[in-house]
Amino acid sequence: MGLDEVNADMVSGEGSLIHRPKSRSTISPENDLGEMRLTNLAHRLVGHDPINTFAENCDKTVGDWISLLGKTTLPSDITSSDPRIIAAFQAVDSVICGQGTNLLRRLAYIQLMRLFVSLEAIIKSDREIGRLHREPCYRDATVAIDIYMSAQAGHSNTGDLRRELKERKRCGRIWSGLARPSPLIVLMYSEAAEPIVYAFTLLYIFS
Repeated sequence: MGLDEVNADMVSGEGSLIHRPKSRSTISPENDLGEMRLTNLAHRLVGHDPINTFAENCDKTVGDWISLLGKTTLPSDITSSDPRIIAAFQAVDSVICGQGTNLLRRLAYIQLMRLFVSLEAIIKSDREIGRLHREPCYRDATVAIDIYMSAQAGHSNTGDLRRELKERKRCGRIWSGLARPSPLIVLMYSEAAEPIVYAFTLLYIFS
């Protein structure tokens, strides 16, 4: 089962994080074991009292989340060379790299992916009107990573830096998947979510 399928079940709004039961006659021992593992994973993610966990975590985090949004939401009329893009990446990185709680870090990873979506749309617009020249086979996503790299400081090895930033994006994709349909959904998950997301990130790297 792919991660997207797991994520879809987790946020489908059907009232359960568990797959609907299948007919026992169609479930092999291997599939049965997989269902049990998925059930255990879901229970670890949401904990014993997800509603109260969500309410408490919102109280702790929403103010900082609103502040981060104010620093990282890009205007619609800027170009890909606007310094506010660099400032937005640096604000997100300040949380991802340690200035904030784990709860705010979850949201920062989601905002990182939103920044990339906005930036790639800006790059596409710049390219289409001739404001930005792009080499053949050099995708908008690659240009966006280059801009993200320019927001970093203190890294001399560009190869290692690019790999590190791509790993952040992979982690951001996983949190974004777990967040659907709203970023605040990630505040429902227990502390076990961090090691689970890290494990999925490793699967992305080595798959």
